[in-house]
Amino acid sequence: MADRNYQTNYSQLHPEEMADPAGRRIKAQKTLAVLQDAVPSSLSDCSALEVGCAAGAIAGRLAPAFAHYVAVDIDAGAIALAAQTPHSATLRYAVMNAERLDFADNTFEVVICAHVYEHVPHPATMMREIYRVLKPGGRCYFAAGNRLRLVDPEYRLPLATLLPKGLANGYARLFRGLPEYYETHLTLPSLKKLVRPFQIIDYTRPIIENPERFRATDMLRGGSLKQKIYAAIIKFAYGLAPTYIWILHKPDFSAPKKQVIRYYDDIAPVYDSRFRRKNDYIDLREKELFEKNIGPATAEARILDFGCGTGRFTAWLLNKNPAHILGVDISAGMIAAARAKIQHPAAKFAQYHPARQSTPLAAEPFSLIVCLEVVEYQHSPAEFFSVVNNNLQPGGLVFFDVINRANPAVQLKARFNPNWQKNQVQRYTAAEIRALCRKNGLEILRMNGVHMFLVPKSILSKTGFIRHNALKIERLLDKAPFLRHNLSYRIMITAHRRPTAP
Repeated sequence: MADRNYQTNYSQLHPEEMADPAGRRIKAQKTLAVLQDAVPSSLSDCSALEVGCAAGAIAGRLAPAFAHYVAVDIDAGAIALAAQTPHSATLRYAVMNAERLDFADNTFEVVICAHVYEHVPHPATMMREIYRVLKPGGRCYFAAGNRLRLVDPEYRLPLATLLPKGLANGYARLFRGLPEYYETHLTLPSLKKLVRPFQIIDYTRPIIENPERFRATDMLRGGSLKQKIYAAIIKFAYGLAPTYIWILHKPDFSAPKKQVIRYYDDIAPVYDSRFRRKNDYIDLREKELFEKNIGPATAEARILDFGCGTGRFTAWLLNKNPAHILGVDISAGMIAAARAKIQHPAAKFAQYHPARQSTPLAAEPFSLIVCLEVVEYQHSPAEFFSVVNNNLQPGGLVFFDVINRANPAVQLKARFNPNWQKNQVQRYTAAEIRALCRKNGLEILRMNGVHMFLVPKSILSKTGFIRHNALKIERLLDKAPFLRHNLSYRIMITAHRRPTAP
């Protein structure tokens, strides 16, 4: 589809929208109620940006609640109208392209983007800009219309959002006298893809369930038939909701995932007995692949066990006669358990968080880095690869694993497992890992899979016969790259750092 031109004259095409103070006042009240509920700090301490402010009717009412408020729009006529209206000293208007925001990275605690995406030529570019200027941990109020709706909210034309663009243009010319039907709406799956970098906090359902709390009584009354109908749509057919109200949270990569740390601190005393019993199948598969892919290179090696937990793999590595092992973990509880369990002159343990500590962990680089069942809890792959880049010697080996995003079962789990959603568990395809390794100077030597995810671990670990035959099946499945890359639950990667040129 050809690129659209920017709609720079919206105020001329829709003067009724510019002269709707009552409607805009109600929208401002809803927006403020949601932000007061969603933003953890006081709004009076926050700086805010409104993208697509039009004539400033909403900005004028929201700005007094913030320390600083900037409202921007591509429509110079609308901004001129806004500037003529008396407004708070904390408010500043500017003509600006939403796809090229003239602000430094990490500037605002709050961004408001209400019913704007359908008006810009490249909404994905706009969302990347919003993500860029929003501070880590910041919130974006995002209101978005659904393409699957009966009546278009701008033109009041039935079924207009569902028509192909050519037909919609003729429809708008015939019944509204407009040169074209400019807006392009998206369905729920496409909207989720549009805001993918963010964590979505849905306020659509809470607003419908409690319209009084969120100042939405102009649309719904508590206990009314209309509220019950909307509640049923949200519950049973969320993809058909006419509008979505989301708070988009930009993760704070500089702060530890406190819930993950707390979880592992709590379970550290019972982790081995409850989660890693003797003859654990995943352990056996990891050790088998390590022996096959790393083998003799362990002897006299300097090893970093990144994400060592209670030291279960560290203890096994010590049997391979390494020169030194340093085990690090984000959880102080897990490190304490590892120190209590392993008292060996070649092993040391330390608490470490890669997002906060970027310096090398030792004076001398390591010849082998092991990282198992850890990368999925990193905010981004950059955290893991920064550890590799800072600590692995040229020619050194890396043995790590990731959860395979191409696996259909993983896709279902990511969609329906609340723990995965809360902890923002990361998944990667084989192609993505190859690209990340190339980017960070690693050459992949071998990829293997852990496939037996459908069989409960309690059964796989039950008897030697079951374990032996399950591992045989793993080896057979591993021979087919398609199965390894698309059906394995975990992808095990063995790579080495390219030697530097002499």
